[in-house]
Amino acid sequence: MKYLKENAKLIIAIAIFIVIVVAIFVAYNGLFLKSSSKYGDRLKGIDEIPVSNSNKTEIEENVTALGITSKISVEVKGKIIEIIITVNDDIDVNKSKEVAAKVLEKLTDEQKKCYDVQIFIQKNSEDEKFPIIGYKHHSRDNFTWTKDR
Repeated sequence: MKYLKENAKLIIAIAIFIVIVVAIFVAYNGLFLKSSSKYGDRLKGIDEIPVSNSNKTEIEENVTALGITSKISVEVKGKIIEIIITVNDDIDVNKSKEVAAKVLEKLTDEQKKCYDVQIFIQKNSEDEKFPIIGYKHHSRDNFTWTKDR
């Protein structure tokens, strides 16, 4: 009891400090650490404009119809449609870029305005002009391709 009386001011100061630290921690968590998905609200609207498995299959079949691919995979990650294509070894860069038009043919106008499309084109053999990457932002009409390829 004697210790408490002699150090009352110090104990009160420590208690106030602890209360302030706890209050700051609670306020910080309440303001800055909201529980949300890793994408935040960037995925808003994709529920109304989904890319179904049948859409993916149609894209794969349409690109395969060109006769220049040996392998293709289509995945949707958030608002990005990722397409990885392995073209035949005898195909040049300009011919391989034709897949972009075939991909867009199978997307609706709403999907084109909602999703970004990324195409990664590679070959099984070594070729200094490959791989190439094409990217179409949802607000653009055309693909942008890697330079110097």
